Parts: sequence; structure tokens; C-alpha cells
Amino acid sequence: MSIYDFQVTSINEKPVELSAYRGKVLLIVNTASRCSYSRQFAGLQKLYESHNEQGFEILGFPCNQFNEKEPGNNSEVREYCESNFGVTFPLFEKIEVRAQSAHPLFQFLTKQAPFQGFDTQTTNGEWMQNFLQEKYPDIYAGDGIKWNFTKFLIDRNGQVHSRYETTTEPLEIESVIESLLESVLTIASMQTPKDARAFKTLNEEWIARIFTIEEADRVILDNPVENIVNKGGDVLIARDGDTIVGCVALVPTGAGVFELSKMSVTPELRGRGYGRKIIHAAISRARELGATSLFLGSSTRLPNAVHLYESVGFKHVPVEQIGPMPYVRADVFMELEL
Repeated sequence: MSIYDFQVTSINEKPVELSAYRGKVLLIVNTASRCSYSRQFAGLQKLYESHNEQGFEILGFPCNQFNEKEPGNNSEVREYCESNFGVTFPLFEKIEVRAQSAHPLFQFLTKQAPFQGFDTQTTNGEWMQNFLQEKYPDIYAGDGIKWNFTKFLIDRNGQVHSRYETTTEPLEIESVIESLLESVLTIASMQTPKDARAFKTLNEEWIARIFTIEEADRVILDNPVENIVNKGGDVLIARDGDTIVGCVALVPTGAGVFELSKMSVTPELRGRGYGRKIIHAAISRARELGATSLFLGSSTRLPNAVHLYESVGFKHVPVEQIGPMPYVRADVFMELEL
């Protein structure tokens, strides 16, 4: 799942599919024009003007949940933001962003990027933490939005890259935005023999390094078109620019059931979040293929991979629940209901 699965409403009360922003780097912010932190509109506007032509957008969502600092209706909010702060980036209708009434988009954002605390090494961070703990302990608790001007940075694949709390000034994250704009990771279905060779090479590297390549591996890697694609599955290839950097396979095994298999990232690029993006893309593609569940077999010798699968929602299950696995190395079995 990605932010492209959500629909929102513009401040002019027109429906907007967030898939319209596919391929762009986004900063999603809950705003409040009468809040003392509204001074951040200046920094947001500067970021927008500096990087919009490179594929950067800011999406502002006015909210009145924090000390009632956005009291006006949609037209009043738009006029005030434009006339007082010179805002030209897109604004959307007033919504709620926390608790039971939170808009589904913000429920998704806070689940993907939980609260990590304020930076108490700064004066503003320490003050905000003390303020919320003393005055609004219910708001401070949990992973929900803490205050106005919480920021979520979204990469070009619609995945949450990072979360920044109220006390982080917009210009403090400019270098991170620039790095996402420079790195264009695209994930698409395998198209060419070159893609198929990369799929094989990437997987042979990690399997042979840690385990032994098995006959079941050979069947899939030697002919992914016949044994995956032609049977209703897919192989996704990840590219950073023109360079292939990762892959994953969706292998159909039954009605609506697919095995998530053969995921790999170029060794020197591991640790950059590519694996998470590839998995999210695979989950979205599986839904498009009509999948109702995904399963996988991993290994206790791959703790980082197991943790990554857990973090995107896979649950540990007994092997009997998913059926026999063709790999001797598999001793961790997981499933994700879609």
C-alpha cells in the first residue's frame, strides 16, 4: 500500500486522487494558520519554490484539532494562507488528523512512521515535550500526530521516507528532500532479457553467499517468464536511474494466493530503504493481480529480512498453514492477508 491508494478533497472541495502525484517527492503537512508555528509557512513556501520544478510538491492539510488554531472554513483558510503567507502550494479541505476521527491518509502515515520523540537537545524540542506531557498527556501518548505542522516526507514511489515533528523547521530537511529528488527509484514489471538476467544474478549472489542454491531456485531463476509470469505472477525490477538495484517475484500458488519470493537488493546499496520500497511495490502489485494473501519462507539466518517483513505487516505462521516450502533453508514462515 502507498499514499497513491488514497483520495482526498482539495480546499476548493474537489476530489483529488493522490495517484496524480505519482513519481514526485512529497511533503505532507497538517497546518494551522493561527498557530504560532504558522511561521513555518515561510520555510515551506521557500522549499516549494526552490524544488517544485524538480518534482517536489507540498500538500497542506488544515486542521483545527490542536488548540483550535484553524477556526475558519475552507475558503477562509485558503484566503488567509494566500494573503498572509503567500502560499501557492496545494491546500486541501480541513480534516482531523488524530484519534478515531483521523482521515485515513493520516492513519496510514502515522502507522508507517511512528512517533520517535522530540529532540530534547534543542530548546524547542524540550519545551514541546514538556508542554504536551503536562497539558495534553493524551496527545503525547502513542504514535498519533502531536501538534500542528507535523511533516511526512514521501519518496517518488509513494512510500513514507521519514517523519518530522512540529519543532523541525522546514529548511532543516532540505538536504533530505534534495537527496530524494536526485535518487529516482522506479519499480516496474520485468520487461527484457536483461531484466531476467539481473533477477537471476541478484538472487544467485545472496543465496550462494549464505546458503546453497537449490533445485527450486534454479527452476525459478532460469526461466522466470515461463514459471512465474506466464502462470499469472510477476517479477518486479527496481532501478535507480538506469541501474538495476533490486528485484522481487510474486509466484502464484493458488486462487488469490501468491508467494513473495526472490527479493534481493544490490549488496552495496543495502541499508538505504530499497528493500522496504520493493516490498511495498510488490504488495500493491499483488493486489492488482487479485491476491488475497501473500506468504513467504525466510530464515533465522536473515534476521534483518525477517524484521523488515514484520514491519510491513507479515505475521509468523506455522508452515502447515501455508503448505510445504520447496526450500531446505526456510525455517521462518510468514503470511500477509490483503
